[in-house]
This record gives sequence, structure tokens and C-alpha cells, in this order.
Amino acid sequence: MSRLYLSLLEKAINEHGSAVILKERLELVKEILAKAENEKNNLEIALENAEEEIAELKKQIPSSKFTEYRGAKFKRKPSGGCENSVYCPSCEVGMASIDRYMPYVCGKCHALTSFNSGEITLVLREVSAEYP
Repeated sequence: MSRLYLSLLEKAINEHGSAVILKERLELVKEILAKAENEKNNLEIALENAEEEIAELKKQIPSSKFTEYRGAKFKRKPSGGCENSVYCPSCEVGMASIDRYMPYVCGKCHALTSFNSGEITLVLREVSAEYP
């Protein structure tokens, strides 16, 4: 009979100990979940802020693929700056210069630029600096 009482007492002690351990683990899980929920909320706020910033930056990106400068248009490069080609400001077709001292002219509408092929390097530097 005493063995039965000792067995029951031992079982009660073990169950009580297990209950305490389970309670402690449950509290730990609750703490971890609370921290995770808090971090999730912080990340959602950060994501909203980042999406707003992206929208603002997209508004700043020029919608036109051309930049107009000194009577000509220059095609923008995705990496920044402009291509070396000169385009007509009204037709958007390529323009040509006969020699270093003649201005660029459009073969379609005959529009002229305010610069010649001898100045193209300087003009490209200027347009790239003004419209990066």
C-alpha cells in the first residue's frame, strides 16, 4: 500500500513539475509571438514608407526618352547621360552635320541646331551635366 502512495505521490510531483515546465514554455512562446507581431507591424510600416518613397522617386524620373538642348534632342541612356546622336526637335529623326563648322540639320524638315559637329563633345558634356 505504501508503494501505491509513493507511486501516486511521485506521479503527482512529476505531473506538477511537467506543468510548471509547460507553463514556462508557453510563456516563452507567447513572448516570442508578441515580439514577432511587433516586428511584423514595424516591417509593414517600413514597407509602406518605402513604397511611398518609390512612388515619389518614380515621379521624378523624366517620362520623355529625349532631352531637348540647344535646338536639338538627345536620347537619354537608362544608365544616365545621353547618346552621342543628335535628333531633330520636331521630327525626332537623326540630324547630320556636313563638316565640323556647319550646324546639324534635319533632312526631313530642315531644322538647324545652334552648334556644329566640332562642338558635339562639349554639348554632350553640357546636356549630361544639366540632365543627369
